[in-house]
Amino acid sequence: MAVASSRQFTVLRSVQSFTSILFNPLDPPCPRLPLPKRAIILDLPDELLWSIFSRCMDPHASPFSNENPLQPLMKVCVRWRAVILEAPQFWSHISFPGWRRHGKGITPASLKEDEERVGVQVAKSGDVPVTIRLVPVPDYDSDRVVETILGASTRVAEAEFLLNNDLFKRVSAHAGGFPVLQKLNVRLSEALDAEYNAAAAEFFGSFTALKSLSLASDPVGGIDWLPTLVPLSQMWARLRVCELTDCMVDDVLLILPHFSPGTRLSLILGKLRRVEDPKTLPIIDHTNIQSLSFNRCGDHFVETILRNITAPSLQRLAIWWYSESAHLESAIALLRRSNASLTHFATRLLCAKTVRRQGLDVETMLSLFEFLSCECVGPSLLDLDMTLVSRYTPPTLTLIDALSGNQQSWVAEASPNVTLPTLPSLRSLALREYDEEDGEWERRLVDIAKKRSPVLKSIWLDDPTLNPSLNHRSLKVLREKLSACEVELICSYDGDMGSW
Repeated sequence: MAVASSRQFTVLRSVQSFTSILFNPLDPPCPRLPLPKRAIILDLPDELLWSIFSRCMDPHASPFSNENPLQPLMKVCVRWRAVILEAPQFWSHISFPGWRRHGKGITPASLKEDEERVGVQVAKSGDVPVTIRLVPVPDYDSDRVVETILGASTRVAEAEFLLNNDLFKRVSAHAGGFPVLQKLNVRLSEALDAEYNAAAAEFFGSFTALKSLSLASDPVGGIDWLPTLVPLSQMWARLRVCELTDCMVDDVLLILPHFSPGTRLSLILGKLRRVEDPKTLPIIDHTNIQSLSFNRCGDHFVETILRNITAPSLQRLAIWWYSESAHLESAIALLRRSNASLTHFATRLLCAKTVRRQGLDVETMLSLFEFLSCECVGPSLLDLDMTLVSRYTPPTLTLIDALSGNQQSWVAEASPNVTLPTLPSLRSLALREYDEEDGEWERRLVDIAKKRSPVLKSIWLDDPTLNPSLNHRSLKVLREKLSACEVELICSYDGDMGSW
């Protein structure tokens, strides 16, 4: 009986539960979940959004080019596209002829399109500073486009000109001038007529805001206008960056006294002098340059400059190419004569006449040891930038070992009095074209990091996309090992250290 009543009770309870669920009101619903929050970037004002986009902007990229870094952002949404297209800065790089698609040359139709684009850019760039690039096109009437570009001359902050006689006449005679021009890169496509020499001096002398000048000549081809500009002492004094290509050593020596403190001077392809007797060249007792760079200059050109000047403010020296001598003894004499101390030094350790794998010789290596150990370089050097094309030879590998304090026995035998460079202040080291084809490259670089940490902050190597011997996997392992020593690995073809 007890069992039966228990079963009846269980059945009744089940029926009651079913009835209660069927007829009683439902429980109050669960509270609704809040809607997902909007992305913060959607609420940013247009001005702030453009400020973010502008960090991705290449100031020299055409707005019509698919390679413009902002092109992918314009495809995200309608608003982003509108923000970019309405920003005057997006239209501020003006070029004629304009950007060409790969494989497509200049045609009358493309020039007509470029001319229309120039007008659009001048209008849409509003009142912001602009950069312009102007190149003469043979057999094309560019009067209208030149007038359009010159109409914005009061806003030109940077300019790149390739000038023939006609274009130089029009640009130099422009009444509006270039009052805010700060950076100028100018070359001639033909020799200027004698009647324009005075106009050239007046033209360059009118750039009251100019800070950076890149000037190319071609004395062999008859394009030699630097002597006309040498007397412009005020223009040279205003510069902070000066780059002279195919210049003569006589002109350089005459210009050097005019530079102001802090100026960086780069000399490219300097090989010639006007006078036959080098003893008649001027001796410059004082120049204020802070940086001096020689790139593919002749040995006599480099030696003449180093021996004939005194530069108390010199801190950065680069000798990117030499044929027979690295000019280190002359550099030491210059520093001692000037009572100057180097903070940056760069050189390419390969003789230009030498086969790739037969570069650095013992004498040059010992001279470099002496240079890096002298009182004008060793204690003060912060950045050392070397191109090691001759990376397979024992002297080159010995040089890299020396940076970690390891001296090979044969070095002491070759020169018993040799002193390894200590470089106690070294913070950045660039070893360009050095890679894992040296079987112990990882060990050598880690040894340098361990020896020089915590003063050393970065080691620079080539960009792996340009150096096939550097693969990403090995770089990842090396980066982890260097990070353990608090040293950053930077893979870049160029960068802050490469800018001289």
